[in-house]
Amino acid sequence: MEKKIIVCKFGGSSVKKEGIEQNIKQIVEENQNRRIIVVSAPGKAQKKDKKVTDLLISAFLEQNKFDFWMNEVQSVFEDLIFRLKVDFDVECEIRKIKRHFRLFKSKSYLFSRGEYLSAKIFAKYLDAKFVDAAKLIKFYSNGKINPKTYDKIRKLGKRGERVVIPGFYGSTIFGKIKVMSRGGSDITGAICARALTNSVYENWTDVDGFFEDNESAIVIEKMNYDDMKFLSFFGSSVVHSKCANICEESKTILKNTFNRSAMGTTICKNVDSVSFGHATRSCVEFCLQNTKQNQKIIKKLKGEILFRQVVLGKLFIGIVFSKGYSSERNEKKLQKAAFCVRNVDVDAYILQKSNQIQAIKKKHEHAHIILNDGNRWVFVEEKV
Repeated sequence: MEKKIIVCKFGGSSVKKEGIEQNIKQIVEENQNRRIIVVSAPGKAQKKDKKVTDLLISAFLEQNKFDFWMNEVQSVFEDLIFRLKVDFDVECEIRKIKRHFRLFKSKSYLFSRGEYLSAKIFAKYLDAKFVDAAKLIKFYSNGKINPKTYDKIRKLGKRGERVVIPGFYGSTIFGKIKVMSRGGSDITGAICARALTNSVYENWTDVDGFFEDNESAIVIEKMNYDDMKFLSFFGSSVVHSKCANICEESKTILKNTFNRSAMGTTICKNVDSVSFGHATRSCVEFCLQNTKQNQKIIKKLKGEILFRQVVLGKLFIGIVFSKGYSSERNEKKLQKAAFCVRNVDVDAYILQKSNQIQAIKKKHEHAHIILNDGNRWVFVEEKV
């Protein structure tokens, strides 16, 4: 029988928080089947901190302060190297990144370097092999995954060695770096899990799993991929919504790096809908004339569309903009074309009990229902 390979993904908070490095090593080494390790760029240890990816975005947006922001990135990694006690010349790596960016001005290349450096450092720390995601994960020009990706990962799994892979990016078939949407390290882990037969995907983060609702501390022990996708898309940041479509044949377990004894949430294909779930998301609602020109502008924006509705020839559309990715020029065009622009909250629920349905309807009596498919409800309300 083929050995079950465990794919472990460690998020930005797991990588960054002081004292967690030994925890990561213990998690990886306590089970020899944990052989594919995906890491994010360092996130926030405290509220005042900036994520490494945000520092790299700032370096791109403020190129007159490029060296300042890159020094900030270097400082974060120097701290990580000191804590892990590994021999790694981050100064030399930062020089290479600066030189490459100044030559080619590639936004995707620059944004991906946090994960790249993080994986190189953790490969040394875990005594594992570093595998560059650009050589492993290939995309077509339309963003779809090239099937050869799965063949490469299968071959990697058969070697039996422990490897560390950077999350968040891959490359096109021509070798150009391509980044995913924010939180894309979850997607990298999902791609690896899908490629491997009989695999388990452990997503290690800083919470115990999916909670029953925003106010409750009760963790949902089991849920299906449809419900996970629904809650993730509408605001729960535990795991990326796109993972559901990629690794639905595998078992995903959400675990807390800081509370390893917690059971977490297990996500499987054949599980009934959970009895209750709630996620909130903020977005911007635009009211536009439903013209082809406006549709073209919307298509160019790198944001998630949460709702879209045409009323009396006017298009009401709610968009969440991804920080650092959307074109400011296109955003301004959309603002100019809009009759009105307002911030709205989108509340999403999964529920089955009639008393819950009535209570939530009452809570949102003045809101606009944008989705109701029997046990899923979504409401839009203007922010106060």
